[in-house]
Amino acid sequence: MPTDEAAEGGHDLRHHGDAEVRDDGSKLTDLAVNVRADTPPGWLLDRITASLPSLAAYPDGRAARAAVAARHGLPVERVLLTAGAAEAFVLLARALEVRRPVVVHPQFTEPEAALRDAGHTVGRVLLREEDGFRLDPAAVPEDADLVVIGNPTNPTSVLHPAGVVAGLARPGRVLVVDEAFMDAVPGEREALAGQTDVPGLVVLRSLTKTWGLAGLRIGYVLADPATIARLERAQPLWPVSTPALAAAEACVSSQALAEAAHAARRIAKDRDHLVAGLREFACTDGLRVVEPAEGSFVLVRLPRAAGVRRGLRDLGFAVRRGDTFPGLGDAWLRIAVRDRATVNRFLQALDRAMTIAGDGAGPAPAQNGGTAPGNDGGGGPAAGRDGDPALGHDGTGGGPAAGRDGGPALGHDGTGKPGGAEDGREATPGNGETGGRQGRTAGQGKAGGWRGHVSGNGETGDRRGRTAGEGETGDRRDHTPGNGEARDGQDHTAGKSEAGDWRGHTPGNGEAGDGTGIIAPRQPPTPSPCPRPKPPRNSP
Repeated sequence: MPTDEAAEGGHDLRHHGDAEVRDDGSKLTDLAVNVRADTPPGWLLDRITASLPSLAAYPDGRAARAAVAARHGLPVERVLLTAGAAEAFVLLARALEVRRPVVVHPQFTEPEAALRDAGHTVGRVLLREEDGFRLDPAAVPEDADLVVIGNPTNPTSVLHPAGVVAGLARPGRVLVVDEAFMDAVPGEREALAGQTDVPGLVVLRSLTKTWGLAGLRIGYVLADPATIARLERAQPLWPVSTPALAAAEACVSSQALAEAAHAARRIAKDRDHLVAGLREFACTDGLRVVEPAEGSFVLVRLPRAAGVRRGLRDLGFAVRRGDTFPGLGDAWLRIAVRDRATVNRFLQALDRAMTIAGDGAGPAPAQNGGTAPGNDGGGGPAAGRDGDPALGHDGTGGGPAAGRDGGPALGHDGTGKPGGAEDGREATPGNGETGGRQGRTAGQGKAGGWRGHVSGNGETGDRRGRTAGEGETGDRRDHTPGNGEARDGQDHTAGKSEAGDWRGHTPGNGEAGDGTGIIAPRQPPTPSPCPRPKPPRNSP
């Protein structure tokens, strides 16, 4: 695991996700910023608004400081309120006398930027993709007297075991753990906030992400009293505004903690939904998700990521570029977790963006280092996913592929031997079904296509999801399959006892579903055509 002490190395450490949604990006659906959607809640706005008549007085942070201390079971001398966690990084860089600071990357870049601005030479410990970006304590230099690490880490969404992180503590070393996203982890497992038995421990928390307070700026530091006193002396007077103090006090109340716990569980379910959709691009498009993801965002690597990001913007979605994070490059994107309906629309847009970015670029690399089916439909057969034979990426002749639960498929190795193929090498259509990878169609009134495509009675479809036959029509997001069935890309209503899951599948058997909830068929789900990646070598 390399340690880098060079200059910034071309990484724009001051680039953050909000840059993706400024100016011409302000109308995009935001999957670039890791702030929980639909926040702040009304009750919190009421608390903030109630503080406004006090604006003529200077801020008094004593009540909020005591509330935060009580939330973590600490004395107030161990708590410092800050104008967001970002201010805490600046205070640490300016107030602490350190000789060899080290930042564990990839992670939020502001700690390194603040240290460099304060005149420090910063060492980098670069965690490796092949290890799942998991912490290897042996990679941290023994003489490092300041170590900064995020948990869960932005942008990798890796949650490091608390014991492993605490094991980085040494006599004479300050261990800074950025727990800005810990309240998005159910049960806040692996948290070190509130611990007093780890020497040199400094924990940073933010109230921005869960509560939607990025414009108000409120966070806090938990550390030993001597460190808190040094940081406080470096702060300007009245650093946290009266409305921000009111928000801090409200966000650590029992009501707020219960709501945050509920939100964390919902984020976990929505994240699983997003990851499941992203996995389906693995075989055919070479996309890889860093797993297990534990934060309110996921990190993906994919071919032609810059072009895909531009395509997503054209289609109305903003995601975070990954090349500004040390340890990553231009093949990486970070995607914020959103509700299922938004994720469904995003996955459809991602499919189109990847196709557009791949047109004329040749076949995309497969996850196993081989060659995946070509993005432009000319790179060979593409994998079917829902029981319908699939064509190339533009649906115009990329070759047949194996279906899972529709027509009979041929052998796993694509050699024509009969069998329940799942790897998308070759398939024989059944019941007159035809279709392309993005425009799969099913016969006999069945519906199919994970992006919401439907058909029936021998209809055909192209990659944009259009369907024909018996006067039925459909587009990429709004498909009308006939027989009284209606469906769009997010809210599926199926007739004849057929149902739609999150990509528009209709398994039948009386199930029902819409874009915000998966209703599975009665049969066990078919395994993914792509093998799951092996666990990292140093996983616990």
